[in-house]
This record gives sequence, structure tokens and C-alpha cells, in this order.
Amino acid sequence: MSIWFVYLPNVFMRFVYNVFRKLIHDNTIVLYLDDILIPAQSESEGLEKLKRVLKAAADNGLEINFKKCQFLKRKIEFLGYVIENGTIQPSPSGYENEEQRRHECQRSTA
Repeated sequence: MSIWFVYLPNVFMRFVYNVFRKLIHDNTIVLYLDDILIPAQSESEGLEKLKRVLKAAADNGLEINFKKCQFLKRKIEFLGYVIENGTIQPSPSGYENEEQRRHECQRSTA
């Protein structure tokens, strides 16, 4: 394996960040690796922001995998949290997974 594979995620993230820099600074999107969240107060605001995101992606040669996309959701699970109605709560499934992970770590060290 080439040493360049080690740097590819870093290079990709820098490229994606540069593509969406203005939208990130305007609080239009939240970016994590290849996940883009578009928070909005209304459907029309969400659609307007989505147009800006898709235009920025297209202008820079990024392709969107629409099979993996979810649009106009009022409740999402993201990075172990549930985001809904302006609140952020720990995900119940994330908590169970964390408990299972701790249990497995305890068993493996015993």
C-alpha cells in the first residue's frame, strides 16, 4: 500500500472544507467528514440552503450520492445524538452501544 493512502482522508477533508467554506462560516451547513447537515427553521429556508449546497458541490465537481441523502427531516440521529425541535439529546441507541462497548472492554481485560 502506498503511503499516499494515509493522506487521502486529510486531503479530501481539506478539499470539501474549501468547497463549502463560505456556507460553513455563514452557518448554512454543518460539515463532518462527508456528512452535511443543513439546519433550517422552515421548509422553504431548507430548500433555499439546499440549492446553495448543491450549486457549490456542482461548481466544484463534487457528486452527491442521493441514495444516501435524507431531506426535510424534523428529527435526525447524528454522531450519537438525536437532533429534534432545536434540541440535542444523547441517542438511546448510542448509549446502548457505549454500554455494550464498556462491557466488552471489561470482559476482554478480565
